[in-house]
Amino acid sequence: MLDFLWHLSGSIVLTSAPTKDEILDRVTTALKDDGHPANKRGEDFVEFQTSLWQTGSRTAAMAGFDSGRIWVEQASYGLLLKYRLRSFQLLVFSLTFAIFGAVLFQTSFLGIFMFSVLYGGNLVLAIDRVANFLKRAADA
Repeated sequence: MLDFLWHLSGSIVLTSAPTKDEILDRVTTALKDDGHPANKRGEDFVEFQTSLWQTGSRTAAMAGFDSGRIWVEQASYGLLLKYRLRSFQLLVFSLTFAIFGAVLFQTSFLGIFMFSVLYGGNLVLAIDRVANFLKRAADA
C-alpha cells in the first residue's frame, strides 16, 4: 500500500543496446563494482539484496538501496531497462534520527524536517544518480 515510500522505480530506453543477456552481464558487473553483487539472475532480470551496512562506498551510485530487481523488456521502440529498488533500511535509519531529533528538542516540526531532509533528499538525488548509473552500465 505505502511501499512507494521506500521503493524507487523507473525505466530507461536503450537505443544502442545489444542483447538482453549482454545488458544484464554489464549491469551485473556494475552492481558488483558498486558493492551490490547480484544474488539472483534469470533470463531477463538481475536481483540483489545486501545489508545497507555492508555496501561499499557511501558515494556509490546505489548507496542507500538494500535490494532491487533490474530487468529488460522488449518494447515496440527497442529495449527497456526497468528497475525497482528498495531503500527500507535507509527509511528506518532516517526515521530513527528524525524521532531522536524531535524528542531531544521537543518539537515534532524538527523531526518532520529532519526526516524530509535525510530521506527525501537522498531519494531525490537517487532518481538521477541511479538512472545514469544503469544507463552507463547498459551502454558500456
